[in-house]
Amino acid sequence: VKQLLGCIIFAFVMGLSPSWAATYYTSKSATNGFVVGSDSNNCTALSTPCLTVNGAITGKMSGGDTLRINDGTYAEEITTIPSSTSYAAATQIQGYLGASSAVTIRPANGSSRAITLSNKRYIIITDIIFDGTSQISDTAKVDSASDHIRFQRVTFQNGTNQGLLWAQASFIECLTCISKNNGTNDSQHGIYISDSDSCLVQGGEYFGNAGGGVQIASGSPTGNVIEKIVSHNNKWGIIDADENGNTMRNNILYANTAEGLRIISASGEAAYNNSIYGNGAAGIYLETDTSGILLINNLSFGNVGAGITANGSGHTQTTNQTTDPSWTNAAAHDFTLQAGSTARDTGTDLSGTGFSTDALGVSRVTWDKGAFEYVVPPPTRSIGLSGVVKPSGSVRFQ
Repeated sequence: VKQLLGCIIFAFVMGLSPSWAATYYTSKSATNGFVVGSDSNNCTALSTPCLTVNGAITGKMSGGDTLRINDGTYAEEITTIPSSTSYAAATQIQGYLGASSAVTIRPANGSSRAITLSNKRYIIITDIIFDGTSQISDTAKVDSASDHIRFQRVTFQNGTNQGLLWAQASFIECLTCISKNNGTNDSQHGIYISDSDSCLVQGGEYFGNAGGGVQIASGSPTGNVIEKIVSHNNKWGIIDADENGNTMRNNILYANTAEGLRIISASGEAAYNNSIYGNGAAGIYLETDTSGILLINNLSFGNVGAGITANGSGHTQTTNQTTDPSWTNAAAHDFTLQAGSTARDTGTDLSGTGFSTDALGVSRVTWDKGAFEYVVPPPTRSIGLSGVVKPSGSVRFQ
């Protein structure tokens, strides 16, 4: 008994799946080493997979198990993923080929959503596309006191309403995700964080959404962080309304039809080291009902409206810049700094606020303004369409 207990403790400390966790497989086709599945199979091998995602989730899986899905489009609505008790033993739903996967969940016409997680916790979903085409609501929703749900390299697209809605949830994460082409009016966004606290949107790309790329609003959510995202060709890059104590840092917000960053009815919000360009109104706009907003180290240049319009009261504006910062090639969406940039070495040290790196993880030593720290030689990493950092090429957003 002591030996077994020791093994269990070791597994949890090391972040390994517990020894009793099972791995299941789903496949619709005889590709990538799979055969065509059947939900009557045991679904524990590539040679005996389930046919449907729900066949594995509902009929086989328990908390802490893993489901690996072969490429294909699955006409299903996912609602019954079992919860687990920690990230070390999380329930996992994965595209089988990792970042190269082509797994799409697209329910039949008239379905509510591709996925709904209500009162769920400790679930990790990786390398899957959720497609809201012909659905009647959001592409995806996490609600009803759910917590500790992580989406990684997940795409949310073509939703009638929100791309991904978090409502009355906490500790939800979206890491290097894409949310695109969601919504039919400007109250519908790529991600909508509603009445949810301590959530993280990190990296990835948000574009073509009717409202904001990301919105935080409703119920005074607090402790949320939006960082290192690229948000473009929405109405707003980021819209922040009716909250207190959320942070937006190291983001690239360009070519949105209204403001790059709009803050409404909020106090104590922080916007640090964002690069904002070519938006159809002000780069940063604070409404008259805002107070105590922290605007530090932002570059906001080349927008149709003012670089920064700060209505309201009690704001802190330090080392922002609205004159030309000499980006490498803003027209081609390369917002790194040239050697002669006036944004170099002129920012405020914000390491005391909890971050000390730029949008690509480069250490901030002299604290440049904007999302990227100038380095010599220039960075040999890039962020592609998916927002994933790649090992070669220039830093270019397309």
